[in-house]
Amino acid sequence: MTRLSQALSDNMIKIKSYFLAIVLPGLALCPPAGAFNTQFLDDAPIARFNNKDIEIWLDALTNTLENGEDGVEVKWENPKTGHNGTLTPLNKKTHDGMDCRDVDIRNFAGDFTGRAIHLMCRKDGKWLAITN
Repeated sequence: MTRLSQALSDNMIKIKSYFLAIVLPGLALCPPAGAFNTQFLDDAPIARFNNKDIEIWLDALTNTLENGEDGVEVKWENPKTGHNGTLTPLNKKTHDGMDCRDVDIRNFAGDFTGRAIHLMCRKDGKWLAITN
């Protein structure tokens, strides 16, 4: 295995571990989650993010969920990698007794672009992605 392919492989393991630690706990709140395949992450911008990209993105996401005004876009960027995106909180709501927000997430990494709208809910002080 070349150094580049090893580095990419190691980064994908970190990204998938992040995804499993942050997003999948939210799926447990929405039965049935069923079998879950993370292979879709291979072509997502987040698969190209390094640890600093993820740190900047998570800080921006948390700040946006906590303090962002509905419909007001928040930009984030890692100037060292050029990876960037926008976060737009859409509304506040309650879901299963939790404080929640829909957020429009757009990420860019090189030629990779991703966009999704996620329902994020706060449980025990942490924001989790919820699926219906």
